[in-house]
Amino acid sequence: MRSQDQLQGELAEHGIDVAQPTLSRDLRLLGVIKGPSGYGFGAEAGAREPDTEVAVSEACAEFAESVRYAEQLVVVKTGPGRAQPLAVVLDAASRSEVLGTVAGDDTIFVACASSSAAASLADNIASWAGLA
Repeated sequence: MRSQDQLQGELAEHGIDVAQPTLSRDLRLLGVIKGPSGYGFGAEAGAREPDTEVAVSEACAEFAESVRYAEQLVVVKTGPGRAQPLAVVLDAASRSEVLGTVAGDDTIFVACASSSAAASLADNIASWAGLA
């Protein structure tokens, strides 16, 4: 896609009505950027990578409703249908403490490298989401 108008039109054809400001925010949260060759992820769009720390903190503020951890696992609760976008951003950030994520509809399981990494990540997510 070369413009948000085109993307908005394609989404509408599939029954998804979204306002332009919402589309713009969601693209940013997912790490989709516009480059010379259109929209894509980083080098795919021919542009530099976005600031992943900002993307993660904004996504947590937007989607995370609660966060808890036990041992090496962080559990993040979101609203319905919001776990996937947040998990995508957490994975794309390539944070050293995150080994991977599994997201359902409203819950994300984040596997961490250690229990101290899980505690730190849970604290960060809570802080970014305004839950701390």
